[in-house]
Amino acid sequence: MIDTFKIAGKTFTSRLIIGTGKYRSHAEMQAAHKASGAEMVTVAVNRHSYGISLTAVLLRGPISCVTSI
Repeated sequence: MIDTFKIAGKTFTSRLIIGTGKYRSHAEMQAAHKASGAEMVTVAVNRHSYGISLTAVLLRGPISCVTSI
């Protein structure tokens, strides 16, 4: 049996939540997210101040499904 949990109607198998900050490059962030196996990421609100939309940050990543909770 796989241990799962739900948040906002979405079922997750990993409880690891990884952030998008403090990486030296976007490529490094993508590699870290993929290697972690995390199904959720946090996105800092201040990313918008750099001219990068939230959608662009999320869709560039290895995430196959994007959901705002």
